[in-house]
Amino acid sequence: LFFPAPSFPTMTPVPTSTRIPITIQINTDVFPNEIGWTLFDRFGNTVQSVPTGTYIERQTSIDTTVLVEMDQTHEFIMLDSYGDGLRSDGSAFIFYGNGTDYSRVLVFEDGNYTTISSHQFNTSLNSVMVFDAPTISPTSSFEPSVTPTTTTPPSAFQLLITVLIVFDTYPIDTGWTLQDLTTAQTIRDVPIGSYSPFVGPNITESIAVTENHLYEFTLFDSGGDGICCASGFGYAAIFLGPSASPLSATEENYLLYFDGKFGSNETSQFVVAANNTF
Repeated sequence: LFFPAPSFPTMTPVPTSTRIPITIQINTDVFPNEIGWTLFDRFGNTVQSVPTGTYIERQTSIDTTVLVEMDQTHEFIMLDSYGDGLRSDGSAFIFYGNGTDYSRVLVFEDGNYTTISSHQFNTSLNSVMVFDAPTISPTSSFEPSVTPTTTTPPSAFQLLITVLIVFDTYPIDTGWTLQDLTTAQTIRDVPIGSYSPFVGPNITESIAVTENHLYEFTLFDSGGDGICCASGFGYAAIFLGPSASPLSATEENYLLYFDGKFGSNETSQFVVAANNTF
């Protein structure tokens, strides 16, 4: 008997994403130890991170080349542990490719922020901008008008948390504060009345915090019925990480706080640590 040779299906290889270099340039100000940054991919995974306390050279351009997926959305977070940004003499660029070609700028950060600045961008040549190359002023020409009295020690590690507020029918009634009890500093203060009736169903805000510090989160409602459930099913949540959505509350995540049922106010304390959960 004759049996034909068996045939096997042709296996098509799974395409792998193309990776390209990008160059992150940090132009430090006179307090470089306050600066840090993190680059996240489209899934929220950390691609590369430089914690505050790493940079020590003043008013210097520091370039870092990173391999990323081409034609994908990324998020670049800049931190400043003192809360005054890069002042007037610092900046940051992200370039498409290996090198600092100012005709291929993907991100420009002018330094005019406080504690945290966030940029989303696509790693595509179609997204580039053209800039004139900046000039770095000599250190001796800068005299700071205000000398900071308190700064995060270089050994302190910065983490990102995200505050998510899902509103009830009256977002104008809602306010909240976040305080660092370790340093007795108010990190964020959102008074009642800050959110208009047209703000949307929810807001998220990412905040840079210091690992192993004790924080206190207070949620206010001027109507005295919280944000759940008399006038809608709202809640507030705090996550460890750069972003959050209402769905994240039911997914595996580092949840530090979750509630919406209270009266005029509710206070909760937590320690921010990489392995801490609610």
